Amino acid sequence: LAGARTQDPLLKREMLYQLSYQVFFKSANIISIIYFLASIVINLNPTEIPSHRMKSLILMGYMGCGKSALGKQLAQASKRSFVDLDQYIEQHENTSISKLFESKGELYFRKKERFYLEKLLSSHDSAIIALGGGTPCYFDNIDFLNQNKSGVTCYLKTTPKILAKRLFKEKDHRPMIAHLNSQQDLEEFIAKHLFERIPYYTKAQHHLSTDEASVEELSQKVHFFLI
Repeated sequence: LAGARTQDPLLKREMLYQLSYQVFFKSANIISIIYFLASIVINLNPTEIPSHRMKSLILMGYMGCGKSALGKQLAQASKRSFVDLDQYIEQHENTSISKLFESKGELYFRKKERFYLEKLLSSHDSAIIALGGGTPCYFDNIDFLNQNKSGVTCYLKTTPKILAKRLFKEKDHRPMIAHLNSQQDLEEFIAKHLFERIPYYTKAQHHLSTDEASVEELSQKVHFFLI
């Protein structure tokens, strides 16, 4: 990071966060620490930071976990683009996800999802990307994402109880859960479904609990992951 002579307290705090993360959380090598300290002394322009430090953040988790809300907040705060994979697919296919499921079947959709996932990662640098709830759970998607050096993966962990509370009011707009008539039924459905998906979600490189934290609090924590 650069601009260390700035009087901006937010920038100074951000640099302190990132240095602390490198030293205490990622066991950074001495070269990266020297580079950081050198940037403070010579006041490098941010555009001169090596591009490999500007990673995309890939958010995953069950519907209702906050991928879109957190992703948009992070994108705005970091001046990056936000891309929702489902919306990206709909734009390129010129139809909705639900119609793709109905007309072509789930296997067709999952193959298209993988195709557009690769396309998205290769064409969007330093973006905040929200995956579909099932994206990490098919083919070798989660391993592909973790091995992609241009991004880091983050699982937004949320309990079935909180998810049911959030989703019940909007269930009519989500075909998967529209048939459920009570919040208790929805919670039971989510618990079973989540049990199947957790082994994939937990392979993410970072985990964040979204049960009680606000979007702003989560946004501050996620800054660590983008180094």
